[in-house]
Amino acid sequence: MEELAKNLKDIAKIRREIKGLELMIHSNRKTMATDVVSGSSDEFPYSVRHFRIEGVDQSKESALQVKLRHKKKKLERELLKVEKYLDQIEDPEIRQIVRLRDELGMSWNDVAAKCGSTIAAVKMKHKRFLDKIF
Repeated sequence: MEELAKNLKDIAKIRREIKGLELMIHSNRKTMATDVVSGSSDEFPYSVRHFRIEGVDQSKESALQVKLRHKKKKLERELLKVEKYLDQIEDPEIRQIVRLRDELGMSWNDVAAKCGSTIAAVKMKHKRFLDKIF
């Protein structure tokens, strides 16, 4: 439960990290392969020529890319647990406060305005909720 509560507080960071990993996976996707082959023309004087071949090697996946994909899957599992937990919060106002503040990173002033309440009230509800789950 404590790990879930920590992840709840860090939900916005987890989402940003997943997006960053997606960018890193995408930018690391293409591995260039280069090879040199020799050949000659089929007519006399049969002179040997060397050809450099370049292209994307799609059969090889870098170890870094595998590691990044595993980390992304782990973060997505953590995020799914937090999302399930958030959906189980019975009080819709507390659920909204937690989503606005912790997930979207809104200021207390903006959270209070969205909830139609005072800053002190939303802060107190948020604190009580976190105290209850820690």
